[in-house]
Amino acid sequence: MKNIKDLDYYLYEALDRISNDDLQGEDLDRELARSKAITDTATQIIKGKQTQLRAAELFVKAGKELPQTAQILLGLGEGDGK
Repeated sequence: MKNIKDLDYYLYEALDRISNDDLQGEDLDRELARSKAITDTATQIIKGKQTQLRAAELFVKAGKELPQTAQILLGLGEGDGK
C-alpha cells in the first residue's frame, strides 16, 4: 500500500477473498488470519490519520497556518504520494 487512498482497495480485496465459497479448511483459516492482519493494520493507519487530522483541526481553530509537512501528510499539499 502506497498511501491511504489504497486502503479501501485492500480491504475490499480481503473481503472478496474471504467471501469466496470455494475457500475451505486450512485455506480459509489462512485467509481469515491474513484478513485480520490487514484489518488490524488498517485500523492503526486510520487511527494515525485521525490523530493527524485532529492536530490539523486544532491548528486551524487556533488561527495558525497548517505547516507544509502536515499538509503533505494529510494529502493536502505537494508530495502526497501521487
